[in-house]
Amino acid sequence: MDNITLINRLPRIFFFGILLLSSIYFFFIGTEKYNTIKISEINIEEISQDINIKNRDKNIDKIYDISKLKSDLKDFSWVKKNKEKVNINNNEVALLINKMDQNNYSLEKVIFNKKIPGFFVNELPEDISYIRDTEQKKKLFISIVLPLIVEVNRDLKLKRSRLKKLYDKLSQDQTLTLKEHRWLINLALENSIKISQINKIEIAKNLLINIDIIPNSIAIAQAAKESGWGTSRFAIEGNALFGQWTFNNSNGLIPKERQVGEDHYVKSFVNLKDSVKSYMKNINTHKAYKSFREKRFQYRQNNRSLDPIVLVHELSSYAELNNYTEILQLIIEKNELYIFDDVKLIINNSLV
Repeated sequence: MDNITLINRLPRIFFFGILLLSSIYFFFIGTEKYNTIKISEINIEEISQDINIKNRDKNIDKIYDISKLKSDLKDFSWVKKNKEKVNINNNEVALLINKMDQNNYSLEKVIFNKKIPGFFVNELPEDISYIRDTEQKKKLFISIVLPLIVEVNRDLKLKRSRLKKLYDKLSQDQTLTLKEHRWLINLALENSIKISQINKIEIAKNLLINIDIIPNSIAIAQAAKESGWGTSRFAIEGNALFGQWTFNNSNGLIPKERQVGEDHYVKSFVNLKDSVKSYMKNINTHKAYKSFREKRFQYRQNNRSLDPIVLVHELSSYAELNNYTEILQLIIEKNELYIFDDVKLIINNSLV
């Protein structure tokens, strides 16, 4: 190769070199927002493997019960090195982060691959509020709630897909099978859809308006706002991520600020997933959020992707704050939560 040819190729070699370095940087570093504090950088010395982990479904996911992950970490060198970031008594936080590391679960990889493992946590670590670094606290909270939100949304997508097939069948004047008819009616009853004096195609259409996802970014933002990024008493004691009210004292916690004469409670749940399911059903069925559902359906009718910033402003009835939807928009934009909207669950992933 002569010198002139080499000189001519230098710009091309330089360009591909820069491209290669950029790709390597993005893969290992991730997006700017989520590379400031890395959960994977927190290395706890080896913890006993005699941790009781319940398999929900073999080779699909693991459900982690915080109460069974407790251990004394006071003698661990990791705690001594990181006590400025995490309170020395943060046993539950430390163990949960360690389990995430063991299972190769990090938000950086989720952002890069647009896939999330079935890492499901039953309850929030009680000591999450002691994490002094706000960004790390937020990141841990998102890591806990995101898989749950994605899974519940996946279930809604599956129902909607089946429902759409029935709607198309009815639109072509085809008769539903008995099994299909029963499923449609039961779904309508579950979602407070009127079934008397209305034909099946209208029932199916009304259900298509109600049976749909809540964008991940909106669900994360509301969970963050209502639970104080997982630090509220209702979230810790009652797995209540979204501050839903109930008038049943058998499954609720009394708000400390409740006035004399008021009889509402903040609804509590067996686990965090039940809280997510209840929240999404509330948005998808309550009359207060009808405009949200109709706006979402418009996007579907026009074959457009859901815009969380537009949709979030249809949730003003969720709280008494006049600027509630502006706060949610700020949470979404400041924390770049929209990057999680197209994340998919890895349903055949083995975590251990």
